[in-house]
Amino acid sequence: MKLWLLISCFPPLSPSRISGRICKIYPRSTRPHDVFNHPAILLRDVPSEAQMTMTRRRILILGAVIILLLLFFRWRAVIALFLSPPEKSGKRQEHGNPFSEEGNALVAVVRGRNVDAMVREAVALIGGLDRIDVKGKKVLVKPNVVSDAPHPITTNPEVVRAVVRLLYEEGASKVYVGDMSAMLTLPTRKNMERNGIRRAAEEAGAEVVCFEDHGWVNVELPQARYIKSVLVTEWLFKVDRVVNLPVIKT
Repeated sequence: MKLWLLISCFPPLSPSRISGRICKIYPRSTRPHDVFNHPAILLRDVPSEAQMTMTRRRILILGAVIILLLLFFRWRAVIALFLSPPEKSGKRQEHGNPFSEEGNALVAVVRGRNVDAMVREAVALIGGLDRIDVKGKKVLVKPNVVSDAPHPITTNPEVVRAVVRLLYEEGASKVYVGDMSAMLTLPTRKNMERNGIRRAAEEAGAEVVCFEDHGWVNVELPQARYIKSVLVTEWLFKVDRVVNLPVIKT
């Protein structure tokens, strides 16, 4: 049976409007009068510019909502911090720099290819870990994990490994490695996995902590001129010693 295509539109209509009508295939014997009175016929107008604008607007709104949900999931810890400030408060403790002489900080410069040996030599040159007495103490090692970028943007994982091992050899009871990445690069744990710091820390026996997953403490700065208080991770108050492993940058 031969079929023919009937466009259910009424002249005069432009081709663009004709293309928007519903087209249906009918037997050739079907008369036009029967087609337009057929109960199965459904006519639909061409979407207006306003309707198309609304559709695009809905798509944009939906996309924006999805992006906001993704950002909320990534920054949920930071958002919660601003919505409900920490109730804990602490005081800044003055210990001075144990690695200093006559008011000048001690600096060691070593060269080599073995990172572990270089770290040990550098620590020995400034007096060794005896200056901070880590025996039986809980120690927090704070590397630079600003993002998932490798060294030298972040701390060299081999340096982290060497310092953790040295702390345990000097009698530390427990060593933690922790930091919080920049907001746009969170979460920290994922960054540590990518740049190798997490693996290096855990292989050396340390426990990895991400500050955004834990509480914060409000510390007053009475002698400050502008900023009178700061929020710091509660891990500074959970350990006995803090070893900072920054990266020398411009």
